[in-house]
Amino acid sequence: MQKSLFYRRSFSPYLIPILLLMFSLVIYSYNLESQPRYPDEILYLAWGGPYFDIIKEGDFDNQCLKGLADCEFLYDTNWEGDNINYSPIRNFFVGFGLYLTTGEIKGDFYEWSCVYGRPCWDPAKAPISEEYSSGRFFSPIFGSLSIVLAFFIGKILFNRT
Repeated sequence: MQKSLFYRRSFSPYLIPILLLMFSLVIYSYNLESQPRYPDEILYLAWGGPYFDIIKEGDFDNQCLKGLADCEFLYDTNWEGDNINYSPIRNFFVGFGLYLTTGEIKGDFYEWSCVYGRPCWDPAKAPISEEYSSGRFFSPIFGSLSIVLAFFIGKILFNRT
């Protein structure tokens, strides 16, 4: 008994995930420099640059790796005794994106870390769009990978073919 023509697999089982990855990567990374700025994104750039630079230099005893409250590269980020929004993984990937796209870690991180209506904030010293897009380097990649992961989870749970 011969199986139906539609039953036969004539393509790779990885074709759909690869196409999903490519299309979502194109959609997520389209016009990355002109996308609007998220309010906390300046802080993420200010924290990510020095964080990755310290790791790159191998200074693992630096206070900035333990917490951002007493980091000498940043304006006082200690709000009432706690480190808000401290995420070592996010800081690493934002700094790594800055390093990959520019070849070096550069920026006025001290000025960028002074926000939220403090007297030291100067909007003229805010990051430019190229610096924003450098910090956003991994965002389209992780977003696309999450779509592929959701596809595989759905395939396992609902349809094995």
